[in-house]
Amino acid sequence: MSEIINWAESTDTDIRMAGARTFLALAEAGDVLLPAPDEQESPTSHPTALPGQLCVRGWRAVLQETILAESAPTRLASWLDSSQLSDEAVLPLAAEVLRGYLGQVGAAALLVGSSTSSGIGRSRRRQLLDQLILEHVESPSGPAPVPTADNQPPSLPG
Repeated sequence: MSEIINWAESTDTDIRMAGARTFLALAEAGDVLLPAPDEQESPTSHPTALPGQLCVRGWRAVLQETILAESAPTRLASWLDSSQLSDEAVLPLAAEVLRGYLGQVGAAALLVGSSTSSGIGRSRRRQLLDQLILEHVESPSGPAPVPTADNQPPSLPG
């Protein structure tokens, strides 16, 4: 698995695409890429086990490939929609992947889902969105301060 991820992160375009396509083929098999349940700390923790980190790195590498712009998010969405994969397996990894993907094209669509998203997929997306928003609000940099009389920018003439 680590070799495939290294290919997907390669600076050589041909090797990178081979790695990305291989990773997606494995992702189609579902839980093949997921760490064993005893390797995960909790549904809200970051995946720390090597297989979990490899999976996150693989998804991030694949999601950055413009050639795979449609198939990669669709494949990750299918994990969110799958009733065959447990919340404990999917949610921590999806959150970790999305933390590194939020500013990229397709992230919003992945979080919102579509009319074909399953009930479990919609529930997982809500949980992910809530978690990502909460993390942003609680981060050290936090949200921008609310303007007060002391810190308002100068008004424009007019």
